[in-house]
Amino acid sequence: MIRRLGTSPEKKASSLGKEAKGLLRLIDLHDRLFSAILLATTLVLLALRPRLSVPDWAIGLSIAAFAIGLVLVARGYVRRRVERALEEARKAGAASGISIFGKDIPGGRKVEEALRDSEERFRAIIEHGHDGILLVDRERRILYASPSYARLLGREPAELLGKPAFDFVHPEDLEMNRGIYLAILAKPGRTLRWEYRVRHSDGSWRWNEGTATNLLDDPRVAALVLNSRDVTEHRSALDAIVTSLREKEILVQELYHRTNNNMQVISSLLLMQSEGETEPRVLEAYRNLENRIGAMALVQRMLYKSRDLSNIELGDYVTELAELLRDSLVGPGGRVEVEAEVEKVIVLLDTAMSLGIVLNELVSNSLTHAFPGERRGKVRVALSGLDDGRIELVVADDGPGLPEGFDPLRDGSLGLSSAIGLVETQLKGSIDFESKSGLRCVIRFRDNLYKARV
Repeated sequence: MIRRLGTSPEKKASSLGKEAKGLLRLIDLHDRLFSAILLATTLVLLALRPRLSVPDWAIGLSIAAFAIGLVLVARGYVRRRVERALEEARKAGAASGISIFGKDIPGGRKVEEALRDSEERFRAIIEHGHDGILLVDRERRILYASPSYARLLGREPAELLGKPAFDFVHPEDLEMNRGIYLAILAKPGRTLRWEYRVRHSDGSWRWNEGTATNLLDDPRVAALVLNSRDVTEHRSALDAIVTSLREKEILVQELYHRTNNNMQVISSLLLMQSEGETEPRVLEAYRNLENRIGAMALVQRMLYKSRDLSNIELGDYVTELAELLRDSLVGPGGRVEVEAEVEKVIVLLDTAMSLGIVLNELVSNSLTHAFPGERRGKVRVALSGLDDGRIELVVADDGPGLPEGFDPLRDGSLGLSSAIGLVETQLKGSIDFESKSGLRCVIRFRDNLYKARV
């Protein structure tokens, strides 16, 4: 493809070029006509040969000479005309200006249109996007601001051009922004994200989440690219949640201390009341009440430590409660050893409260009745999760076991009967007693009767 840029001489060149093309078409036409004429002449000579006393070789030679001469004359004349026309066209074109040479590319127009559509699409995304975009040079001057900054800062993008990028940053956030800017500047391609405050045109301070990328070494951008998003409402909601959590934490602390103090007061009253009693059964009843209160207080204490208002780690609770009962009934390091084999099992608070009372009764029963006098022994407490999803709690001792014909539900103490009732009604589980080489109690239950409080 040839495109000509020039004035009137160009028209001349165009005219000459058209003439040259016409002559070339004439050559093609001449070839066809000459072939037809040669054929007709040959046929005429052959038809007149009987009347003419001319040898065959002479006729053939005349035909050949005629054909050669005609071709040379016709083609020589036409070619010279074509060459002169092309020469004049070249001279006219050289004097007329600049010639632009190019090559048609298949689908080139479609590619050009696709590129233009893509450019317009990305421009629309930037101009109508929710986030603001800044291009900043090495000196922190703003090179470009997207239209979104009219909403983010209440200022038209043209007002920001050429100004330092930190002009609208809160004084308390300036040092942080400078440090982040230097960190980004130090490494091409680095991207950092942070939150800072900027002043709106109405005088308020707005929280922005900024994401900056160093594209200074990219010739297509040659700037730091900062994407900004207004997160003021998000920060306000987050601050409200944090404040609410602090208030609830203070409330939980207050409730815990009040509950713990009340339980200590009750225990102290029971202890004072028992000081004047000499009857062993009455003293045992007082002691059992104190231990039950201690079991419930222990749940509250572990719940407070875990910071979880719905769940408690049952293994730690079982171990600590068994040691607490041993120290209360036989003393630490005494003649009876308490051994705990527990797995990590998480249960709901209501389950732990019921199980704590049951465990208190069973361990207290073993410590009190399995080792009379100065007899030494061991109480074993085991906690594990079963394959079917149930939880198993085992309390066993190596004492003499139950008397023959003894029914724990019928003949047991009030505390033991209460423990059996709690397992079957509150936990919807099973409780079995075995009296072989001591007493062994097995409890199995599921932790699916209650709902989480939080």
